[in-house]
Amino acid sequence: MSRISYQLLIFSLMLYLITGIKSTGLFQVTSKFPNQKVVIPRFVHDRSKREAKPSEISKPDVKPESLVYSLNIENKDHFLNLKKNKDFVAKAFVQYSHGANGNLVASYPEVPEGCHYHGYVEGHEDSMVALSTCSGLKGVIIFGNQSYGLEPALESTTFEHLLFPLRDSQPEQFVCGVTSEMSQSDGPTLHEPAFTMSKIFRKKRNLPLPRYVELALVVDKMRFDFKEGNTTAVREEMVDLASILDRYYKQLNVHVILVGLEIFEEENPFSVEDSPSTVLSSFVKWRRKSLIPRVRNDVGQLVVGRSSPYGSVAGMAFVGTVCSVASAGGINVFSNNNLQAFSIVVAHEMGHNLGMGHDRSACTCDPGRCIMSSTTGGDPEFSSCSVKDLERLILRGGGTCLRNQPPPSVIITVADCGNGLLEEGEQCDCGTPEECRNDCCDAATCRLTPGSACAQGECCRGCQFRVAGTPCRTSVNTCDLPEFCSGETGFCPEDFYMMDGYSCADDTAYCFEGRCQTYDFQCQHLFGKGAKKADDICFRVINAEGTIFGNCGDEGVKCAPEDSFCGKVQCTDVDGNYPPEGSTITVRILEGHRCVNADFGLGVDVLDPGYVNTGSGCSKGKACMDFKCINASALIEATNCEAQSTCNGHGVCNDQGHCHCDDGWGPPSCNKAGRGGSIDSGPAQIDHSLRDGLLIFFLLVVPLLILIAFVLLYIFKRDWVKKNLFRSRNKPSNPARNGNGATPNPPTQNQPRFQTPHAYPEVVSELPPSYGDLYNGKQYGESGPQTAGKSTLAQTLPSYARKKGWRMFILSYDEIIPEEGYGLRKEESDAFMDTQSSWKAYRQQVLRCLDAYLESENAPVGGTCTNRGDWDIWVRFARTAQDQQVLKSADDSFPQMSRMKSQPLVVLLDDNFYYPSMRYEVYQLARKYSLGFCQLYLQCPLNSCLTRNRMRSCPLPEEVIVEMAKRIEPPNPLKNPWEQNSLTMTSTVSFSQQDMELLIQLLGAALENPLTPIQDNTDQKEAARQCCASSVVHQADQACRRLVSQAMKDAKECKWTARTMRSLAAELNQLKTKFLEDLRKQALQGYPTCPGETVNMELVVSRAVGVFDQQKEDIIRKHATEPVKPL
Repeated sequence: MSRISYQLLIFSLMLYLITGIKSTGLFQVTSKFPNQKVVIPRFVHDRSKREAKPSEISKPDVKPESLVYSLNIENKDHFLNLKKNKDFVAKAFVQYSHGANGNLVASYPEVPEGCHYHGYVEGHEDSMVALSTCSGLKGVIIFGNQSYGLEPALESTTFEHLLFPLRDSQPEQFVCGVTSEMSQSDGPTLHEPAFTMSKIFRKKRNLPLPRYVELALVVDKMRFDFKEGNTTAVREEMVDLASILDRYYKQLNVHVILVGLEIFEEENPFSVEDSPSTVLSSFVKWRRKSLIPRVRNDVGQLVVGRSSPYGSVAGMAFVGTVCSVASAGGINVFSNNNLQAFSIVVAHEMGHNLGMGHDRSACTCDPGRCIMSSTTGGDPEFSSCSVKDLERLILRGGGTCLRNQPPPSVIITVADCGNGLLEEGEQCDCGTPEECRNDCCDAATCRLTPGSACAQGECCRGCQFRVAGTPCRTSVNTCDLPEFCSGETGFCPEDFYMMDGYSCADDTAYCFEGRCQTYDFQCQHLFGKGAKKADDICFRVINAEGTIFGNCGDEGVKCAPEDSFCGKVQCTDVDGNYPPEGSTITVRILEGHRCVNADFGLGVDVLDPGYVNTGSGCSKGKACMDFKCINASALIEATNCEAQSTCNGHGVCNDQGHCHCDDGWGPPSCNKAGRGGSIDSGPAQIDHSLRDGLLIFFLLVVPLLILIAFVLLYIFKRDWVKKNLFRSRNKPSNPARNGNGATPNPPTQNQPRFQTPHAYPEVVSELPPSYGDLYNGKQYGESGPQTAGKSTLAQTLPSYARKKGWRMFILSYDEIIPEEGYGLRKEESDAFMDTQSSWKAYRQQVLRCLDAYLESENAPVGGTCTNRGDWDIWVRFARTAQDQQVLKSADDSFPQMSRMKSQPLVVLLDDNFYYPSMRYEVYQLARKYSLGFCQLYLQCPLNSCLTRNRMRSCPLPEEVIVEMAKRIEPPNPLKNPWEQNSLTMTSTVSFSQQDMELLIQLLGAALENPLTPIQDNTDQKEAARQCCASSVVHQADQACRRLVSQAMKDAKECKWTARTMRSLAAELNQLKTKFLEDLRKQALQGYPTCPGETVNMELVVSRAVGVFDQQKEDIIRKHATEPVKPL
């Protein structure tokens, strides 16, 4: 049996100090404690400290986010500042029970929400409070050098409570069963400076990132009977316990989350009356076989309702085994109703699971005895040694599962933007605006910044998901498996490893919990680099002696000859000058071989790290387990996965029972070609098939086809080739070219008399970035801002379109709209609220002309565009269409023209559609005529745009480009489903062959999938209203964000306290959220169309933000005049 150290009984004599009152309802309280005092907590208002009426807090529907109680402690009133603890219970919390017929019953009960609070005692930086308000106040209060328990008085009608010192509630102390423990750990050590709770709080970030312990609690039959068979009372008691544990461990930046509860209502599936080591061994075996498959957890704790502890042992656990499927567990005796004292027992055993040993004399702790003290009477605080032990566990690679933050959808929580935790409803959380240094996350709203797909995680780089197949966690040994990015999230998958029982190290050891359990590895883990397994005689002789340096567990049991390799680890090549911390080592020479081993003396409630690990090869085909050398097949879990059959010989089984495939084979069964990996850890290779296919096509197939075409052309059209070749050589060059390098069209007799629109040079209209919305439709297209390379693209695209049998109609707004339409608008007065700028009016005229052009395929078009206001634009539109041979004159007269039909037509709109509402107008037009629709978005830095603009023959005013750069919004398919068919390209002087092929694919897809016209325009109007509201709210959000940021900067310069800064930031963010929601509702009610048609958007936004600015100033003045509260 295991030689496992025992934790001492903390509260056994408590039973003799209790009056013996039994539970009569769902909530049972202790009737009497030593040195207890009767107190009446007073609920007060936070700011005014005014006492509130009891009715204000006793109503069940009142669940405030924060509470303040006044409580008299040691003849002095103290304020308890409490904040709701919302993230310690899993949303999918499951409760299992065993019915009368023995069947397992799963239920998902409602966990009491909003009645568990954490907080502090005002004026005491090192204080800690954890209370439940579900039925009175129940929990722990720690401040100064004292800790208290608080409980409601039984059947009190005046809100009376019992306040008692926790130390006094545990009147008798017990010592650990290992008598030599103190002497073993009291060697020469350096005493550290005083270590206070305030230092622990300030060192909360010792672990760079928060850790998360997913806890499962199991309640045995005796405890269930003690609660008179009331499952609700048991559940509420365990939820209270989880909240208190969460508060204890938050000192260390560790969060405890209760994921499941199992109650043995009929009988225990294993005996709890044996020795504590046997009970612990039985529990962890049951947990692995029965509980883990149903409730994934990092740690399991058994609550035993014995009337008395196991002799002097109130709890027992394995040390450093958190995340272990086989041994991450502990047992705890709960024999009364003193939940406060019992919470310290459970916290102690969980501490062992997290790698913490008992506190030694060199450890410092304010009260003198802390959670990990080996004697009773400890306070619910962690010592300096506990902090170091946890850090050591993490630094040595232990506790990998603690890095898995449960997703927001898994835990019951309400998002608190700015707390640094990613919660449901948040896309990111990088802390408060003054703390945040993440460009991908807007700290004020906890939303991703425009264009960002993620803000954190190993699979997030540059605010974008890393490509699927990118390694994000490498394997640490032969039994571990690597993990890869999925391409769909910024977080790396959980850590997975090979299924237990695979042989490793040339068949000398076996995989167990992700490690190849060789003796050399264990020696190096104990004694450092260079240490290795000692000669076999060391194991056979020393482990047969049954001493603390050689045994097979359970208080020095001698190892049988066949089990000698499964006792204490025997090593050699060890530097004896540097033994493991807290250990005693012995060195013996047997037949010329040096044998070194260690004893850590951790006490009888934890397993000594000096024992051989499970999975160590003790003989051919055999492995160690529970100090026995047994057949290695016992390590293999009972799953349906087998490498040769399930994985078809092309992979291995992982710890989830799924195949992890070799490179070239795909999951789930590794029987088809794929990229390796598993359904758990992601694809093991990046998919280069598209890239490789394009390279082969363009570098091999295309040149070959061109060569064949030239050969055939030369053979069959030799004379024609020679004739045209000499004609092109003798043709004189034409010096008369416009700014674009194109020969101008000669004037025709039918051309109307109007001033020719200004023609811009090669790079027309670009803004950083640039839009290209391509409508296919008969194909349909649109393009974007000044100087981003749209015109370059427009010149390149037609040749590719012709190869596909398509015609191109390039409609450049720069050429259609007169130059005066691009002037900057001046400030408009209220009288012009419903008017449009000339530029917006021109854009609407262009769309009306395009609408007329698409209206009929056979009849002459242009009639709807011939009103006096649209005449000039129609003439320009018609001239452009005729020049591109997509419109012919009817009876040689303008503006009545007939469309030219034959091949599919691609209409490319070249403009800066910087608002989604502008692009939505064209989308509506495409849908009206059942055309295809797609968008091209050209990205271009502002400096490049301005440089290109200066090179034009007639550049646009730079302030126009700068202004448009501020406004442009990229396509957002997640927000606007109609923007799904979009392509983003980087603007360059020229576009590559691959770029053009991608664009042609986009156009082809749009041609094959025309839009369905809206029969009922209700949806269309609603989308328009949403579009308008979104534009208003977006612009207002940007402005409000700048105002909030400036306000926080000013407060910081004025040296406001951190607490006031947090309060100010929270109130401003709350104001902004409510303001934007109200603004959206007003926009939906007041603006029936998209911006640019009937509403002056800038004036609307300016007025709205002015209201927000005034309210913001009111909040700042209020905080500036508030008295400073002590921290």
